[in-house]
Amino acid sequence: MKTDNLLPKMVRFRKTYLYSFNNALHTEFHRVQYDLVSKVESSKLNIAADLLASWKANIDLEIDIVKESAASVITKELDLKDHERDNVLTQLFSLVRAYRISFLEAEKMSAEKLYIALKPYFGIQRGIKSIESIHILSLLKDTDKLTAEVTALGLEPVLTQLKKLNEEYEKLESQRRKDAVETKLPNSRSVRRETDEYFEVICQYIQAAYLLATKKDDKALVLKLVNEMNQVSADLRTSHKASIAQKKAHAKVEDLEPETDEIFMEDDENEDFQSKDTKANSILSDSASDISDDFTDTSSQ
Repeated sequence: MKTDNLLPKMVRFRKTYLYSFNNALHTEFHRVQYDLVSKVESSKLNIAADLLASWKANIDLEIDIVKESAASVITKELDLKDHERDNVLTQLFSLVRAYRISFLEAEKMSAEKLYIALKPYFGIQRGIKSIESIHILSLLKDTDKLTAEVTALGLEPVLTQLKKLNEEYEKLESQRRKDAVETKLPNSRSVRRETDEYFEVICQYIQAAYLLATKKDDKALVLKLVNEMNQVSADLRTSHKASIAQKKAHAKVEDLEPETDEIFMEDDENEDFQSKDTKANSILSDSASDISDDFTDTSSQ
């Protein structure tokens, strides 16, 4: 055990900016800290039992909130259902685009009419999910006015499947809202703030226990506890920074990747690309006397 002259005059807690932690990491921080404090004999820290109980109750509440947001079965089902309807939308838009260049005039004309009707909906797969549901309802209503064109291109099964998936998604969304009302968990922000306040009071009790301890063994015990709690803060702060760095790295990778494959390029972009290509060919044709120089100029633009 340390002697008096090796013990510090006071103990300090490492500053941890808990507001920056996500809900799961915030909950883990308090859970581990509670385990450390609760293992120390209460008479050594002079922490009231009801204060510890209140801190623990808030931690348990945070655990419930994390479970509700991260482990919800309905949430997972919603994500899967949204992915399915996104695939159907992509298939629908791709088929209409493909039929626009059909060698059969009847198919080409039908596709052109559908293209005009569907163009405002291109890209809704990447929008907010709840708004996507509304867009799909509007899309289906518009295609109902073009039944002959839909039949000509054989798109009835695609639209039927889209309607079915959208209805299933809306049903799951309704169930999730109902469950949220029945669960009646408080707002995570307010719960976190209250848990942090309990922790601050606990820390003050521990600092006071160190100052008021008359035995060096008791001081050493409190010092050991503070060092362990500070180590938890340091470890979770490192985890938080690593998580942020990983997200930034992932975002950079996504920025380097194209949003869609070339076959699913928006038609406006296709037309713009074709326009630029035609203009380039014209320049090369007009400047046939010096193909090498013209090619260099065009490539550098």
